[in-house]
Amino acid sequence: MQKYGISASALGDALWRIKATKQILILDACQSESALPALAKATFGTRGLEKPEERAVRMLAHANGIYLIAASTAEQYAYEVPELGHGLFTYALLSGLGERDQPQAATSAGMVTVLSLINYVARTVPELTEKYHMGDPQTPVIFDAGTDIPLLAPIKATPR
Repeated sequence: MQKYGISASALGDALWRIKATKQILILDACQSESALPALAKATFGTRGLEKPEERAVRMLAHANGIYLIAASTAEQYAYEVPELGHGLFTYALLSGLGERDQPQAATSAGMVTVLSLINYVARTVPELTEKYHMGDPQTPVIFDAGTDIPLLAPIKATPR
């Protein structure tokens, strides 16, 4: 058992065993991009399958939706900002989902999807880095294989 963490291959193996057809893994840590290749290999690896079967597994993943999202590149820090009450990445995720107000990542139809959230976070984290003068930029990194996944449906106001 690991004292301080879990290896990317162990995490990838766990993801592989999950029966959910739509998965999102969010890593909010410094240099978190470093884990993506091992996670992708463990999640989408051959598992001893023949080439046609491997291709079928990848096509199935693409049809269902698996997203691995890292807070920063392999060389960057994932900054914490006390005034925000979160790190930049978590703050952008939560504001995109509407933690305190309207979901900032909502599409024109008012829905938040994985892709609209990813686009919002990818745009917002570097802006927040600059706004809070964090020094070097922080750039989220995404590995995706799949179709867009709805996360939050439009909320309709109820009549009083």
